[in-house]
Amino acid sequence: MPSAQAKSPPSLTSLPPEIIRQIFESAPDFSVVNALTRTVRHLYASYIAGYPAIFHAVAPRTQPEFPFAEQLLETQEAANDVPHSLSKDKDKRETTHLAMSAYFRTSAAQP
Repeated sequence: MPSAQAKSPPSLTSLPPEIIRQIFESAPDFSVVNALTRTVRHLYASYIAGYPAIFHAVAPRTQPEFPFAEQLLETQEAANDVPHSLSKDKDKRETTHLAMSAYFRTSAAQP
């Protein structure tokens, strides 16, 4: 005998964080990422936790010059004897991501 109460369909918030991050990473542009983050707090928290990976997945699709900007940054770091990988310096890595993100948001807004 079927139960009187039907099961509710799975929701986006019930997905594991890895799947949610993949959804963010497959977004065609940052407007979709922004819309997802404003849907529910759980998605916003997932976005914050995976921001660098999401940014690096979406940015090349929205800004064709993004790989060149990354290459320029790496070249400048090498010239300044800064390690190629900023993974040891979390604050500097986050600042770099925020600066690059702001640059690409403003350049995308211009016609």
